[in-house]
Amino acid sequence: MDLTRAEKKMLTRGLKAIQADRDFKVSLQREIWNHRARRERVATKYRQGLLKSAFRVANIDEASIARRQELDHRSALSHLAELMPKINTHARSTRQRHADRIALLKSLARSKRPPHSLPPPDPLGPPPELIILNEADRVSVDGDATTSLAPWNNTLKTAPGASDRDSATFDLRCEFEFFFRPARSGVLHAWAWVAPNGLVEWATDSLCEVLSLALAKGTASVVLQQNSAGITNQVALPDQPLGPVVSEGSMVNCSSDVGVLLYDQFLGFETSAMELPVVATSPVQVVVSIVLQGVVLSAMCAFDFNTGPRQINVPAVILNLL
Repeated sequence: MDLTRAEKKMLTRGLKAIQADRDFKVSLQREIWNHRARRERVATKYRQGLLKSAFRVANIDEASIARRQELDHRSALSHLAELMPKINTHARSTRQRHADRIALLKSLARSKRPPHSLPPPDPLGPPPELIILNEADRVSVDGDATTSLAPWNNTLKTAPGASDRDSATFDLRCEFEFFFRPARSGVLHAWAWVAPNGLVEWATDSLCEVLSLALAKGTASVVLQQNSAGITNQVALPDQPLGPVVSEGSMVNCSSDVGVLLYDQFLGFETSAMELPVVATSPVQVVVSIVLQGVVLSAMCAFDFNTGPRQINVPAVILNLL
């Protein structure tokens, strides 16, 4: 794929931004680990002192244990709050990096070039037709969220989560639908993008009696389909994770633990293995689905795609009719 000087400059800037994001994540994770290690040293020292006291008086002060657990829990949540200014700065840089990627897609669209090189078309067939769908025709949400539709900016803002001493779940689903009516029959090669800018945070509870558990994941998927004469042709692309999966828990004598995982990738989907055969005049539907799910037990876990620049954007779907 031939790129202009401006496009190469955008790519170079994007690669530098990606490396900076990786360095930031390593630094953030190191800071979280160091904080856990400090808290564990304090907790170990406390437990050793408590054990000596128990041997000395042949009794355990339950009120003292409860106070210590409460202090540990507050310390964990306080550390999470201390990290937020740095994470908010990262969200702003992610927004700029995603904007640069979208600017590159716009440049390719203006010059009618596909995002990736394709095999040469059949010289005896009709010329390929590039279709740019940069504004969704419809969006549906099952859950508490705000959506907006605009060229190159089809967004979902939401913050699903759960916090409970017993157990609770959350499950948010959103579908962005793009429609296209082909003027001729052929096969469709498709690209779609999903740009999450957000995070998932969790805190296990030191006051639990048996088990503290936090589980969460976010995924995106793309389906192309056409219904013609009562027959539906469909191509479903494999799900992709929006970011890392949360899987945190502790059993009896639970300890407070907190963490943050960043969701900042620019996901790309492509029908590289199988194109969709289409017939003329029957509408083609492209559905980009977002799913955010979680389970907690004596814990807290929540996504944040809502605060400030945080959101999930589905900038465009590009089709190549062959």
